Formats: sequence, structure tokens, C-alpha cells
Amino acid sequence: MKAQSQRRLRQLHSWIGLFFAPAILFFALSGSLQALGFQDRAAHYDPPAWMTLIANVHKHGVVRRDRKAAPTKAPESKAAPAKVVNTFSLFAALLGLLLSAGTALGIWIAILNRRNRPTSLLLLLAGIGVPVLLLLA
Repeated sequence: MKAQSQRRLRQLHSWIGLFFAPAILFFALSGSLQALGFQDRAAHYDPPAWMTLIANVHKHGVVRRDRKAAPTKAPESKAAPAKVVNTFSLFAALLGLLLSAGTALGIWIAILNRRNRPTSLLLLLAGIGVPVLLLLA
């Protein structure tokens, strides 16, 4: 492959990565929380509102779920079974954290390049704005 073609492919890879980096960060971090079951309601545990919100976006692609579909509290007569955190859940949570770290490192490397910094910042902002607009539409 010619050097010019390799440069173009690297640039395209950088642009695609910067656009999708905010979504990768969001889904990797929210997936780590879900792998450990922090968003699940139980008899004596009601997760924080922000955790429920990101779980709904991650799992259902919506900002707010119908109250009838997801009750705010578990029924008093039946205790919800506790989520068992197994070794695969820990692996999935670690995977999400390391994917987030790698993505953040890639963003940092892209921002350090002064020549492409304006384009990088614009792509990052677009990568945040487009999904938010799609969620609110």
C-alpha cells in the first residue's frame, strides 16, 4: 500500500474514532455498571436516578421508560433475588473500564495534535450532539 493511502486510512480512522468516542465511552462505562447489576432494583435497594437513566439509554435507547413497564420499587411481598456477580461479570466490567481508558487515551492523543485539533474537537462535539439529538427527537 502506498504511503499516501496509508495516511488517508489513518486520518479516516482518526475521524471515525473521534466521532464515535463519546458513545464508546458512554456504553463502555454504563455497560460496566450493568455487568455488576448496580442498576437493578431489589427489595431494599433503589438505584440512584442517574443510574436508572443511563441504564434505560443503554438498554432501551430511551431517556425515560414507562412507569408501568419498570416499577419504581420491588413488590413488598416478594423479595427480588440478589444479583450474583460471577467472574464473567467482573471480566465484563473490567473490559468496559479498559475500553473507556483506551478510548480516553485515543481522544487525548488526537487532541495533542495541534494541526488537527480544531477538526478533532468538532468531531468530538458532533459525536456528543448527534446521539443526544437522536435521543431527544
